[in-house]
Amino acid sequence: MKKMNMLQRGFLQYFFAFFAYLLCMTGNTYIISILIKAVYIAKADRQLASNGITNDVFLQVVQFVKNTDLSDAVIIIFVMGILVAITHKIMLKVANFDFVQHVILPRAVEFSNALRKIGVLRPADQMQFVKKYKLPVFIATTEILGDEIQNIKAKLYPFSRGNLTSSSVYSQNIGKRTLCLNADDYQHVIEEQFQQSCLADKTQLEAKNQEVVALTCALKTEMEKNDALQRENNELKVQMKTFGARVGKAVVTVREAFVVARVALPLIERLKQRATANKYTRPDIQSAFLAEVERQPDMKGTLQEIFDSKELTLPEAFMKAIRSELPGLVSTGGRSPQKSI
Repeated sequence: MKKMNMLQRGFLQYFFAFFAYLLCMTGNTYIISILIKAVYIAKADRQLASNGITNDVFLQVVQFVKNTDLSDAVIIIFVMGILVAITHKIMLKVANFDFVQHVILPRAVEFSNALRKIGVLRPADQMQFVKKYKLPVFIATTEILGDEIQNIKAKLYPFSRGNLTSSSVYSQNIGKRTLCLNADDYQHVIEEQFQQSCLADKTQLEAKNQEVVALTCALKTEMEKNDALQRENNELKVQMKTFGARVGKAVVTVREAFVVARVALPLIERLKQRATANKYTRPDIQSAFLAEVERQPDMKGTLQEIFDSKELTLPEAFMKAIRSELPGLVSTGGRSPQKSI
């Protein structure tokens, strides 16, 4: 399907080019026809002015010219095309004759190999390369066996840089290895190409450097943003940990409250009832708590699991909660004698 689409596009391209060619030829024929008629009428007008013809004859000539169709112009264009083609062929044949005197080239390089070394491979491209750089081409009298030869007799091919370049001259002499270049001219072209390549590479390098600078600035900006996001992420992690700890602690405290309340509430009431002048210390409350657990032995295992302590040491949170329920009855410092609970 893709190949068919390509063929269709190629056909449309050729059709469009052929249509444009026909349009141009029709327009050219019409213009030439008008010019031919104008030339005939102008000549008749000059004859009328010089009394060479009468006015009636002049009018007849003008009418005859105007009534002629485009066939004369078509014939003229056709003949002109044939003549141009024949002339071009003749000029190409004439260009094969070389009347230039022989010269001695101190150093010459074989044409085809020299251009291949700089990346110009096809003969057609080599001919265009010579025209582009106005490189003189020589035809040696003897075969050039290597890539370079010294003190060789050759003569200039004068049409190498013009429109009369003959591909047959190139192909014949390339095959015989007699087509060559002056080494100095060739070296000059190589240096010119090298300078152009260096300039292009330098321009490209500057563009790349600017691109690198822009990318570096963008990377630095992104890294700064990333660092800021990382710091924010770390802060959020800390906050989440703290929040999780707070939430977890609140959940555990609520869970413990339901379990511990069964022991703590009777304990608090008992401590209030038996309060004396001596205030309760932390060891007093701990001892009273253990005594209360002994009164409810079924709670001991659950409390050990909650407190994670076989000795049932009251966690600080529960110690504070019990002390807060005994206002004025707890000691804020020092130790008091152990009460019998």
